[in-house]
Amino acid sequence: MLSTATQPSPRRSGWVIVAVIALALAVLLASWDWNWFKPLVEARASAALKRKVSIGNLDVQLGRQPWIILDDLTVANPAEMPEGSFGSVGRISVQIDAWPLLKGRVVIPDLIVERLRADLRADASGKGNWRFDLPAADPDEPITALELGTLRIMDGSVHILDPVRKADFLVLLHTENAPAADGARSEAQIIATAEGTYANQPVTASLIGAALFSLRDPANPYKVTLNAANGPTQIKLHGTLLDPLRFGGADLMLELQGNDLSGLFPLTGIPLPPTPPYQFKGALDYLEGKIRFTGFKGTVGS
Repeated sequence: MLSTATQPSPRRSGWVIVAVIALALAVLLASWDWNWFKPLVEARASAALKRKVSIGNLDVQLGRQPWIILDDLTVANPAEMPEGSFGSVGRISVQIDAWPLLKGRVVIPDLIVERLRADLRADASGKGNWRFDLPAADPDEPITALELGTLRIMDGSVHILDPVRKADFLVLLHTENAPAADGARSEAQIIATAEGTYANQPVTASLIGAALFSLRDPANPYKVTLNAANGPTQIKLHGTLLDPLRFGGADLMLELQGNDLSGLFPLTGIPLPPTPPYQFKGALDYLEGKIRFTGFKGTVGS
C-alpha cells in the first residue's frame, strides 16, 4: 500500500512565515546598534543650534512609548566663545508617546535629566552664550504641539557669570517627591537653590515648583514658591502659573522688603528714587505679554 505525505495547509504556512519574520525582526532590533544614527543626529542638532553637538552613546528602547536615551551629550559655546562648553548632560532619557505623532503632536510623558552641568556666561558686551541663533519660524508651517509631562532632574548645577550685571552665582537643582497629605498621592517637585553675588551684592534664593508640566489637569495649575535675598532686598513670591511652557498666564503674590527702593533697579530695570526702608505686598500677574503688579499696599519709611 502506498502512503501520501501530509501537506501543511496554506494558512499554517502563512503563520509560520509571519512568525519567522517577527522573530528575525526581534533579533535584529535586539542586536541593533543605534549609534549608527549618531552622526546623523549630531549633524542635525549642530545645524539647528549652529553649535557643535556631540553624543557619546545613543540607544532606543522600543515599545508603545519608546525611550530615546543619550549619554554624554555636550553642546559647545558659540564660535566667538571658543573656550569651554555651554553645557553637558551625563544622560538624558526621553519617553515618546508614539500615537500622537501621527496627528502632529509631540507628547513626552517623562523626561529624565541626569548630571546636568551648564556654564552660562556673558562677554564684556553682555551677549550671553545662552542666546541661540535659531532660524525664524515659517508662518506657513503648522506649529508642532509639544506636551511635556513629568520632568525629573538628578544632580543638576548651573553656573552663571555675567560681568555686565556683576553676577557670579551657582544654581543647584534636582527633583524629589513632595510631602503628601494623608491619603493624597505624592507629587514630584523641582528644588533649586542659588548662592553667589548679583549686582555686586550677596544673593541667595530657593525655588520650589511642580515637576509635572503641560500634561497636568488645567484646573490644577503649576505651583511655584520663591524666596530670595539680594543684599538687603528680600523677595517672596508664591502662587500659580498657567501653562508655564507657553507663558499662558500667572496668578502670584509678591512681597518686597528692603532698605531703599532704588536698590530694586538691578532686579527690575526700573529706576526709582532713594527712599527710607519699605515693605510692599501685592498681586503679580502676566497677561497679553505684560507683567502687572496690582492691588499692592505697604509702607515707605514711617
